[in-house]
Amino acid sequence: MPKDVDYCVNHHDVAATGSCAHCGRKICYNCQVHFFGKIYCSRFHLLQSLPKNLWTGMTWLGRRIRQGAIWLYRNRGKVPKRSWVELVLALGLVFFMIQVLRLKQQVGRLARPPEKIVETPVDTTGISAAKPFVPGKGGMVSTNRIDISGLAEENRMVSLSVDGRLARVLLPESGRFEFKGVLLHRGQNKVEVRAITPEGDVSILQTLLFNYGIPMLSYLLKDFSRGPLDRKEVAFTFDGGSINNAAEDILNSLREKGVKCTFFLTGEFIQRYPVTVRRIVADGHDAGNHTWGHPHLTSFADNRTQTTSAGITADRIRMELTKTAALFRRVTGKDMVSLWRAPYGEVNPEILRWAAEAGFKHVGWTTGRGWEDNMDTMDWVADKASKTYHSADDIAAKILGSAVKGPQGINGAVILMHLGSERRDDFPHRKLPEILDGLKNNGYRAVKIADMLSERP
Repeated sequence: MPKDVDYCVNHHDVAATGSCAHCGRKICYNCQVHFFGKIYCSRFHLLQSLPKNLWTGMTWLGRRIRQGAIWLYRNRGKVPKRSWVELVLALGLVFFMIQVLRLKQQVGRLARPPEKIVETPVDTTGISAAKPFVPGKGGMVSTNRIDISGLAEENRMVSLSVDGRLARVLLPESGRFEFKGVLLHRGQNKVEVRAITPEGDVSILQTLLFNYGIPMLSYLLKDFSRGPLDRKEVAFTFDGGSINNAAEDILNSLREKGVKCTFFLTGEFIQRYPVTVRRIVADGHDAGNHTWGHPHLTSFADNRTQTTSAGITADRIRMELTKTAALFRRVTGKDMVSLWRAPYGEVNPEILRWAAEAGFKHVGWTTGRGWEDNMDTMDWVADKASKTYHSADDIAAKILGSAVKGPQGINGAVILMHLGSERRDDFPHRKLPEILDGLKNNGYRAVKIADMLSERP
């Protein structure tokens, strides 16, 4: 891959064609905001640079008027004085008014407050449990590798992305390119091959969809709470139950840091907050199942045992999961990943089997002997007098401290947070940028649960 190729900060597989005049970040043609001959990566950065641009423009105008006045003075004997003065002033006034009007128009559009997002609950009439899933029998394909080759013009770069993540970039030789041994993971793989011109224009040469391995029942039965210990990866997961007052901040932080996560949503959450759900999908995150109504599946809250609660049956579990998945499909046009998380973490082998027979694998979170080793952040606890209450600083310190503890740190950790909070202050989710930066500085990569489950190297 050529070392002198820069890629867009927003589109990691698209070549950059310029730099933001405010922050200097590399951006592609589609991300450029043009203003008086300069380019910016966003309207926000354009707005921030307006005072400087205004001063520069006024300085330039003043210099031109001064130069015109000097020229007029030196040639004062050749033409009538009044004619020159009137001409210069008229031209200067016209130019100044044009600049002011254009600037006013830009500032008015940028300063206009964004429209408040209004969540309109979805009509769930007609939403019912989907057709039962039948797990595979006898075996399943877990990984596979393919070779992809083709033709392209020699002045093009060719990029290969798997599931939206840039995998390789190369230059064609004699008009041909070849990607050997492309690793595909279990489940659906979306492979895109793109050609990129020196100017940064992108064209999709081919989009390939591969599906490997219907999961076996034995695979779905295994509870997942920690990924491989030999990979410096962590998975942030966010549960959406009844409120979403932290969702916008969380999604903004993840977008800013370029991190993709896994969200576990109830049917009631999807019904109440369809705009938030669509944004989760649009931002490239995975959505898993958190049941329809967030019921207690076991008696743990009453007697500290994981005995299946009365009324919880195989049919009830199938309904809770498949009805939620059907509503998600109606709202987003996409399918949920085949992962679920039990409300309150209440599961037992019987419930795991019923969910597996419906086609869902359970995802918990990483636990330990005490608070320091448990990756449940307890961010939902609002009572500061409670023994289970922990401040936002405590939560951030725990995660970052665990990252450097021992030889394995928090390799493979599954971290639990929530999209809503009843706290009035001290919000843990506002520490998310600090936590993500700290983990990155220690060599960790934040990934989705599906990435942890795959056999990617």
